[in-house]
Amino acid sequence: MLMDISEHHTEPIPLVSAGSAFHAYLVRYRLTWRDVARASGVRGLTVWSIDHDQPVLPVHAAQVRRGLYLLTGEPYTGPITTLQTGEPPRRQRRRRNR
Repeated sequence: MLMDISEHHTEPIPLVSAGSAFHAYLVRYRLTWRDVARASGVRGLTVWSIDHDQPVLPVHAAQVRRGLYLLTGEPYTGPITTLQTGEPPRRQRRRRNR
């Protein structure tokens, strides 16, 4: 039986995630993860993590914000997901060697 489309439940449009806001900033200023990592004094994986909405240490988030400001002259005011104090990092699933 076919349902009228007006009877379907809809989901609200999700808000911009931390990663996509950060990515938009990188694109706007034509920055690479490497550029940001070098200017911020953090590892490239830290910048990658922010770009993919993975949590980073608050101190690294502050360093990246400072590095972005040094590179662009414009503060990054978007969200960066951070680990809470005392929270262990999320474990990634490991591949088994076969």
